[in-house]
Amino acid sequence: MFDPSPVMQAEVSSSMPGEQLMKGMVFVTKLAVRHALTWYVMRENFSFKTEHSDSKRLMVSCEDDFCPWSVHAICCKGDNVWKIAKCKGPHTCDKIQNAHDGRMIDSAFLAYVLKRYIQEDHAYKIKNLRHVALAVQNTKYHTTRHCRPVISIDATHLYGKYKEKLMIAMATDANNKIYPLAFAIVESESTETWGWFLACIRRYVTNRRHLCVISDRYPGIQAIFRDTNRDFLQPPMTEHYYCLRHLCNNVNTRWNNETLKNLVWRAASATQEKKFNATFDLIENVNRDVHEYLKDVPKEKWALTFDKGYR
Repeated sequence: MFDPSPVMQAEVSSSMPGEQLMKGMVFVTKLAVRHALTWYVMRENFSFKTEHSDSKRLMVSCEDDFCPWSVHAICCKGDNVWKIAKCKGPHTCDKIQNAHDGRMIDSAFLAYVLKRYIQEDHAYKIKNLRHVALAVQNTKYHTTRHCRPVISIDATHLYGKYKEKLMIAMATDANNKIYPLAFAIVESESTETWGWFLACIRRYVTNRRHLCVISDRYPGIQAIFRDTNRDFLQPPMTEHYYCLRHLCNNVNTRWNNETLKNLVWRAASATQEKKFNATFDLIENVNRDVHEYLKDVPKEKWALTFDKGYR
């Protein structure tokens, strides 16, 4: 993980990032106390809950009700600073059983880290913030063992002063809910940036074999999966398939036919070969151009019937 020291020094006067909080430590604001707590629990792999919080006091304790760890911070009158008044411990909860999902990291904390980096160095390039974002997010990486071995990747434009691209990777948890894994800000989509992003995922997020990666048919993404020098993106380590929704939307955009779009979805989601063939023949009867278009796309890349059960 990157060294957060330059980020935190401006907010904390007597604590180093990730250091255990102790009685007597002084902080500029209550928010700085929370940020220091977040750094600490990220390093130690546990979560805290807020027992009390107002303009004068902040009391937190371990989420494990049987663990005695707690911290009590107060706002000092006159000095207008926050001081750690009490610390109880040590932790008695079992770290092996604790969730490794970085649940204490929220968008506000991540925004704070990125903002401080820019404030500390105005020449800091926006494209380099992608390393910061992924470094902070890597505390969540052990969580993938509780998700299906399927991740989806995509990118979208950022609107505003900076016209970069936001890359994202997400998985599906045991409750069939979307779980965000990682994101990065890059100057543009390319073979280089997608290669870097997926290398980071393979290094920091998961090293599971037969990982299914679903994406659209962006040429840069297809190129890196064809690159045999990237062993970590080749079978049996990684299986690459196309997003059904993107494929159906592409058909609808090109031919402007909702019926065809629905037929393509029916064919793609069919789980029996005879049902796939019947729907595929129907597509040919409705529009031969669409049929030829789909024939040019390897069916094992988009049809559930032929994807060997990895999707």
